[in-house]
Amino acid sequence: PNNGRPAAPAPAIPPTNNLLDNITVLALSKKYVLLTYYCNLPTSNELCGRIIDFNGVTKGMITFNDFNGSCTNLKITKSSYDDGGFLYTCYKQETKSIEWITYSAPNIIDDSITEKYSGEIGNITIYDLTNIFSTEDRGYSIVTGYFDNIDNVQNTLPQWVVTANFITNDGQTKGSYLIYSQEVGTIKTLSIPRCNIAYQLYGYSCVLYIETNERTFINVDFTSKGAVLNSQMFSVSQLNDVNTQLYDIRNLYKGGEVFVITTSDNNISGFAYSNDGMYNSTWALPNNYTYTRKIYGINTDNTVWAIADKSNNAIATNQWTIVYSTALTTYSTVLGDAGYSSSSILSIIPGKNAVTTPDLNQITITYVMNSIEPSTGYITISQKNANEGDDLIRIKIPAKSPPIGTVNNVIIHGSVVKVTLEDGIFDRENATYIIKIDDDFVQANGQNLIGDSWEVSTASGYRKNEPGDARASILLTPDGTRNYLENKNSRKTYVDDLSNEISDALAIEKGRIFIPYDRYQYMKDARKVQILLRVDIKDTKSPDQPSSTAVRNSLDKAIISKGNSAIPIGPRTKDLDSTYGAPETLDFVLDTTILAVHGKDLMWFFICGWIFYLVPILFNVIILWLLINYRLNSSETTKNWLKKNPNTALIFTLLSCIDLEALNVVSSRCAGYNELNARFTKKERNSILITIIIITLIEDVPQLIIYLLYQRYTVITTILSILALSSSCLILLFKIISFIYLMFIYKPHKTLSSTIEKIDDSNNDTANLESGEGDILKPETTTDRQNEEVTELGNIGISSETYIDDNDDKISATKEEITEGESLSGNIPGNKSRTNKRTTEEQITEEETTKECEEIITTTTRIIQKKKVVIIKK
Repeated sequence: PNNGRPAAPAPAIPPTNNLLDNITVLALSKKYVLLTYYCNLPTSNELCGRIIDFNGVTKGMITFNDFNGSCTNLKITKSSYDDGGFLYTCYKQETKSIEWITYSAPNIIDDSITEKYSGEIGNITIYDLTNIFSTEDRGYSIVTGYFDNIDNVQNTLPQWVVTANFITNDGQTKGSYLIYSQEVGTIKTLSIPRCNIAYQLYGYSCVLYIETNERTFINVDFTSKGAVLNSQMFSVSQLNDVNTQLYDIRNLYKGGEVFVITTSDNNISGFAYSNDGMYNSTWALPNNYTYTRKIYGINTDNTVWAIADKSNNAIATNQWTIVYSTALTTYSTVLGDAGYSSSSILSIIPGKNAVTTPDLNQITITYVMNSIEPSTGYITISQKNANEGDDLIRIKIPAKSPPIGTVNNVIIHGSVVKVTLEDGIFDRENATYIIKIDDDFVQANGQNLIGDSWEVSTASGYRKNEPGDARASILLTPDGTRNYLENKNSRKTYVDDLSNEISDALAIEKGRIFIPYDRYQYMKDARKVQILLRVDIKDTKSPDQPSSTAVRNSLDKAIISKGNSAIPIGPRTKDLDSTYGAPETLDFVLDTTILAVHGKDLMWFFICGWIFYLVPILFNVIILWLLINYRLNSSETTKNWLKKNPNTALIFTLLSCIDLEALNVVSSRCAGYNELNARFTKKERNSILITIIIITLIEDVPQLIIYLLYQRYTVITTILSILALSSSCLILLFKIISFIYLMFIYKPHKTLSSTIEKIDDSNNDTANLESGEGDILKPETTTDRQNEEVTELGNIGISSETYIDDNDDKISATKEEITEGESLSGNIPGNKSRTNKRTTEEQITEEETTKECEEIITTTTRIIQKKKVVIIKK
């Protein structure tokens, strides 16, 4: 380099004879890899990507923005979290800046990736002096170096400056922060080969490499606010041989790095050093293999793995052999290492590999430092998948205050963090659970502290399953409602997929979740159209499965915590509304009418219910009006009853508008009340009975059918609907029995019959009677009345008999107003003067009442000031 400066950047377009070296494979998660390649060579260096699952199926494609061909260097950096996505960067030599775009992880529903945030970081003069790495807070950092004062006088040494910029998870940028500077002379190589999270303490570590006459490394520890914690220069003895070259530096997860060095035969070896430059050991991969493919890695427990080329056993060259070494799993540079993966954690309860009870409700974490504060991360509890698939997330608890009303709490006192758990998280016996603390769960002095992950298992013999099935209801989002309703033929497939996803999410046997595809109802008071589905949870006899009640509780919590739980696990569980959960289908709220409360649960129920509720009432009103009009025009008895009992008549008239059965009450003489003594003829009674039967057929029977269909198709079985169905059954049964009784068994008492008597009388007989003239009428017998179609309803008392003496031409009357011996004036001719018409109405009296038995009420038109008299034979 001239004047100590690095060489110019490499050509932007890679050579076409070396295309394989420019294909990159990144493991985005346990399910997907991202394959990137140049897709428009040799005309441009446009970068393309494919999302591929582990079955080799391409799930999606993406073409990255090349900013109108101005990108000279492209890079993809994966997040340290499976759900963190990745960062795409484009270096533009013309503007000496980096354009960056963050992308989401592949969507679990449709496997797509989406652009999240974008921005630009300037003042990057030499791209080769740039290192991009993911941070513990789901963000990224771009560390870059440049030379300062390079335009000064010729003999002045340039200043090498290293700065750090940060891209946060929400797309904000912070920096630049100066983390290192040094005067440099003539150099051969200058680079920043490694930057990563500082696992030996907290913050971040970068390894700077300077090659002059010696090969020198500088470890710099710094925080997200740019504070430098430590800076240490050291050398690697294995590089003293001129036949060896530095190939790579990989970080270890309890502090330190592994320096990967190539030898003259193109083989690689690894050597572990601390962050202070203290040598520990080799990575101890088997020596009977070579690793010229340079495919290797280090797991989070410091297990080293690699793909070997061949061995002394002469393995075929077209086969790969994966080997590993656990030599570094016990290596740690953490001061006072307590045996955890995090240097910041002092103790954990329950500890690693602990055996606990299924009712565990608290996790306690003690940190090394005081003044712990919550950060943006989570503590996640998952059930280990026995089938070696993805672990099943039971709950994710944020460090910061959860929404009001939830049970989960994270309480921090000094260095102690207590996490309170809901019931049912550890709901399986003899199961293994994974507790994971995010690297950004808590912080100290503004810097996130590294988390940890460990396993615990549950003991047996503690679970007490409640026998029997359970039932819940779930609410679909507006999009989910459309997905369900848009194709009637695919509803069964929809609910089957939903049932399977719920079973997978809750790690229960297939078949325990059953969702009827033809039972749904609309959600009341929803801003948009949303429907409820019913979920039947069947009991189990398997000892390692939770009870139906426990499954219902787990489903409810999972839906409410949607996004922070095992739900969504697929496209159908994505359609579940987290604001509703999965409550038990039992409604204790009673209201005045089922139509007002649940009328809109099913669209047809609302319409049919009101039709068969209002139409019978209209029929009742019409029939009642016709009946009253007929009785008032044809019966003096009805008129008299209405005049004497107006309040009773009004009440039962109104009740009859709702149910004509009320007419049977007003003529029943119930409990001996005279007010309930409206006299109906036999013909009228039969008319009322037939009318009630017709109304029953158009009201009670359809309502019973509607309530049965409501129970069949509705999702939430409410107390109100059950009461409505029960009462409808009882009312219909009662009416059937009543009809049979009234038609075939019941015989009305004589006191409940009409006593209208029609007797022929002339217009002049009243005056003749008053003057003492006229013939004595022949008494009308019961037989005569029946012949004239007048029904005898009442008993005529002994004092109501009429006595006639042919030898006497005088009429004597005994009454309180007429003394004995007084006589009505006037002669009464025997056969010449006779009455053509006389109307007699007799008041209904009880036989056991003596006073009533002694009276006969005979109303004679305009006779003796309308007084009631007893005609007695003189």
